[in-house]
Amino acid sequence: MWFAENISWRQFRRSLGSFSAIVCKDASTVWAEDSEGKTIASGEAGVDDASVIQDAISEIESGVIFIMPATYLIDSEIALPESIDDSNIVVRGGGTTTILKATTSVNSIINMGLQRFAVVEDLRILCDNKAAYGIYFPDTRTLPNYSIIRSILIYGATKAAIRVFHDEVYLRDLYINTNNKGVILETPPESLTDIRMENCKIYSTTSNPIEIQQGVGKVTIRDCVFAGNSDSILVDNDDTCFEHCWFENQQEDKAYIKLGSAFSASKTRIIDCHFNANNKVTYPIHLVDVRRCIISQCSFTHLIQYAIRFEANCNYNIVENCATPDGYLGEEHISDDGGFNILISEGKIYCKDFRNKEKIEFYVPDSSGNYYRRLVILAGDPDTAVMYVDNAHFLPHDDNQYNLGDDTHRWRYARFQKTKSDHIVIPTSAPGSPESGSMYFDPSTGTLYIYDGSTWKSVSLT
Repeated sequence: MWFAENISWRQFRRSLGSFSAIVCKDASTVWAEDSEGKTIASGEAGVDDASVIQDAISEIESGVIFIMPATYLIDSEIALPESIDDSNIVVRGGGTTTILKATTSVNSIINMGLQRFAVVEDLRILCDNKAAYGIYFPDTRTLPNYSIIRSILIYGATKAAIRVFHDEVYLRDLYINTNNKGVILETPPESLTDIRMENCKIYSTTSNPIEIQQGVGKVTIRDCVFAGNSDSILVDNDDTCFEHCWFENQQEDKAYIKLGSAFSASKTRIIDCHFNANNKVTYPIHLVDVRRCIISQCSFTHLIQYAIRFEANCNYNIVENCATPDGYLGEEHISDDGGFNILISEGKIYCKDFRNKEKIEFYVPDSSGNYYRRLVILAGDPDTAVMYVDNAHFLPHDDNQYNLGDDTHRWRYARFQKTKSDHIVIPTSAPGSPESGSMYFDPSTGTLYIYDGSTWKSVSLT
C-alpha cells in the first residue's frame, strides 16, 4: 500500500475523496489499487508505467482514477474504454507534479476513446517531441459525447496538443506549448458542435495555435491568451465566437486570426478582444472568404497601418466601435478589397460598395421586440440618392433647423412613405444662425416664418 509522510492509507484515502482506483509510483515499483486497497496491477517503475495506468482504467470502466504525483514514462497510448450504458470515467492527476512523459513514438499520450462522458484533469503531459498528440479524440463517433479537458499543461507535441473529433468538448485552464499546432478541431463526418475553450493559454507554437476546419459547428473561445506564436488561428467553419481574448507578440508577419482561408466561413464573431500588432503584423485580422462576420469593441495597438483586411470575396461583414490608442478605428485602418462591408465608428456608418447595391434598409425594434423598417436609402451617389422614412416621426436636426443631414452628408431628395406626416415637428422659435429655407412656427399668432437667406418671410395660417 501507499503511505505518504507516515499518514495511514485509510487517512490518505479519505483525504482524496471518492475514487475507484489509484495509481502510485516509487523508485522501484509502479502499481494500481482499487478503493478497497486491492492491487489491480503492478510493475517495474519506468518500464511498466503506461501498462499499469491502462490496466487501472480498463479494470474499473467507470469512476475516478487518481494518478499520484510522480513522473510516469509512457511508451504506449493510454486509451479510455468505450462507454457501457451511461458510464463515465475521470482521469485525475495531483496537479503539475503528476507528469505523463512520452519515451517513444506514440500517436498520443491519452486517447479519449468512445466514452459518453469523460474528464481528464490536473496533470502535465510531456510529449517530448515523440507523441504526435497530447490528447486525441478518435475518428469514430457513434455516441453523443461530453468531454472535459481541464487544468492540463501540454508540451512538445509533434502534430498538435489536442485533436478534437467529438461533440460537446470543453477545454478549460490549459497551458499549451508545442512544436506544431495547438488545438485542431477536425472536419467530422457529420456536424461537430458546441466546442468551448475558456481561460487557456497557447504560447510559442510553430504552426497554427488553433485550426478550425470546415464542417465544425458552434465554437466558443473565451478569455484566452495567444502569445509568441508563429502562425495564424485558422477559422474555416461557420459560427465561431472569440470573446475577451488577448493576442500579442506574434513571431512572424501572420494575422492573429485568419478567416475563410481554405473554405468560405460565416457568422464569426470577434468581440472585446485585444490585438497587439507589435509593429510587425500587417493585418491582425485577415478575412479571405467570409460572410456575416462581426468584429466589435476590439482594440488594436502598435499597428503598422491596418488592423483588418477584407479580400475580394468578403461581403456583409460589420466592424463596429473598435479602437486604437489614437481613438476610434477608422477607414484608414481597414484594407477592403471586398464587396458590401460596413464600418460603424464614432456614430457614423461607412458602407463599402454602396452604389452597387439596390438599397440599404434599417430596422428598429418596438417595445415588444418586433422589428419594423424605419429608414431606406436607395443606392446612388449622395447627390442623387433617395431616402425613405417609414412609419416614424421626422424631427429637426439637433441645431433646431429642418435639415436632412449635415453639410457633408446632405441629401437633396427625400420622400416620406407611410410617415406620420401630421407629427412632423417645426421649431417654435427662430434658430440662432438661420440658413436659407430655415423655418419656425409661432403658435401664439398662428404664423409660419421662412428665411429666404436675408430676411424672414411670414405666412399666416389662421
